[in-house]
Amino acid sequence: YTTAMTVRKQIRFAEQLVSEGFFEQAKDLLIDLLEKDSKNPEVYYVLGDVLSKLLRFDEAILLLQKACQLYPEHPLIHQALGWAFFMNGDLNTGRKWLLQALAGNPDDERVYTDLAALEQKAQRLEKATRYVKQGLRIAPTDVFLLELSHLLHEMIRSKNQVN
Repeated sequence: YTTAMTVRKQIRFAEQLVSEGFFEQAKDLLIDLLEKDSKNPEVYYVLGDVLSKLLRFDEAILLLQKACQLYPEHPLIHQALGWAFFMNGDLNTGRKWLLQALAGNPDDERVYTDLAALEQKAQRLEKATRYVKQGLRIAPTDVFLLELSHLLHEMIRSKNQVN
């Protein structure tokens, strides 16, 4: 019990480091934690998320896949996997994981943001616009969604002018 509580506190501390931009320190702490508790999906998830923020997507994917093996039904892990695959250039696998995250957590505007960004990158502008609109229904003042909405509007407008 004490060890589990200590691990949980260290994970929270690592998340605090991440929120303050101290990614390398969080990474080092989480790697140490993995040596103590290699069966904790949250450690793998948070470490995978940190490595994504450090743009180390191949490593992030491996850790997030391990988190998913340990906790297969967790939508946040699915979302992080989707984002890592997308950012690593695999749009189809990224889309698959993000849609799974959406199925598990349909009220999370961040999943809609990620899906919209992925579809925008894939030049599927109408689909991206639908995801933005769905996200804005949940979070009408979300800065990322509003910026993406504006970008998509401009892209569609310029595409229509060319055609």
